[in-house]
Amino acid sequence: MAPSLPQKIPGHERDEPGSIPPVGPLPAMPNHGVVTTFEKADLKLLRYAMNATTPDIKTAGIHPPDRVIEKFAKTFPVRKPFSQILEKMVQMSRVNSNLFHLCSMDASMHSAGVVEGTKGLTVAERITVMQAPLPRSNPNVKQALVAYSKLIAESRSGSILDVAGLEFDVLDEYLEAKEEETKRAEAMKNVAKGSQTELSKLWGEVAAAPRDSGMSALPALEGLHKSTMLWLWLS
Repeated sequence: MAPSLPQKIPGHERDEPGSIPPVGPLPAMPNHGVVTTFEKADLKLLRYAMNATTPDIKTAGIHPPDRVIEKFAKTFPVRKPFSQILEKMVQMSRVNSNLFHLCSMDASMHSAGVVEGTKGLTVAERITVMQAPLPRSNPNVKQALVAYSKLIAESRSGSILDVAGLEFDVLDEYLEAKEEETKRAEAMKNVAKGSQTELSKLWGEVAAAPRDSGMSALPALEGLHKSTMLWLWLS
């Protein structure tokens, strides 16, 4: 099927070949988004950020292509730490500062350092792994990245459920906590229906029961989510 040709725009018949006709402003998008914070103290900062004016972009950020990084890395000895190779590349890079700036490679160097001890990874595989979205502050996610890199180095396939170190038990704990919360809510509804003795007993049980709305499991759930995103990204 032949591609359709662009239709002529009235009033632009005399435009030179290759010229782009002017485009009007895009229609306003419906504003239905909602955002909040877990802590009330952070809400003021969020409001400030949402109302702040985005600064103009003065230069375009550029990042070395994978093939350039791979070619540069091959000029170093095999045992040279890959994170140090990236650091050397940043030091040697030169760009026209009036038009461009070199994008930060701190995150890539950090990820490269995390999997530095994984033997068997090719340069191309290290480049792929170092670009994975890895948080700096979660040791469990870093452990997951190391486990994934070993699978890649050994050319092994498998299920994410078989990867050691992933805390899938936190899902069961979270569901159990939500179930207890539901039972507690049902008990509170029945308080007004019982006798005075039953009321006292029930209030005692409710007061003694540990209260956990799932917030205590939030860090572990976030870590598991990020580890899963790493798996999908590297897949």
